[in-house]
Amino acid sequence: MAQRRGSSTRATDKYPGYDIENCEKESVAACIAWCAEADECAAANWYNAGPQGADLNYCWLKSDYGEVRKTKDAQSVNIPILNAQLLKSFKADVSPDTVNKTVAGMLGLKNSCVHPASQKPYIKSLTGGPDNSPEGMQAGIQYGFVAEFENPGDRDFYVAEDKAHQAFKDSLSGTLEKVIVVDYSF
Repeated sequence: MAQRRGSSTRATDKYPGYDIENCEKESVAACIAWCAEADECAAANWYNAGPQGADLNYCWLKSDYGEVRKTKDAQSVNIPILNAQLLKSFKADVSPDTVNKTVAGMLGLKNSCVHPASQKPYIKSLTGGPDNSPEGMQAGIQYGFVAEFENPGDRDFYVAEDKAHQAFKDSLSGTLEKVIVVDYSF
């Protein structure tokens, strides 16, 4: 699985080595989209001029960053990590003990959700807790959680197939007043 970092695009940087594959792409945006679709892609170089010659407008997918080198003819692309934000509020009659157990259960998914291929936990990070914003714009939301996934495939497995996640969701029956989920990449 590729090691991904926060998203950025930088002109004049390139990542030599770690090539997965390459093909012609008309823009750096097309290169980013191609890399984002490939689970093993952590970075990419898009060349649009210079010594690549026949590789004009080519995108090179990379499995890792390696050493960064400066060049006049490439733009590097770091592919973002996918985050899922869960916001929830409990029904008024739910006991504090049930709320505490639910919060602990949610945070425990970081270790109990296991990928079927690797047989290892696959949620990169899972944080959350009670709202403490002084802005007063919570619209009834009491708790927030952010789960970080390596790629959309891991998030999709978590949402639709992960047995530990499904069991946790089933345990919430009758306890939640409102749930909002927002996924984003950075």
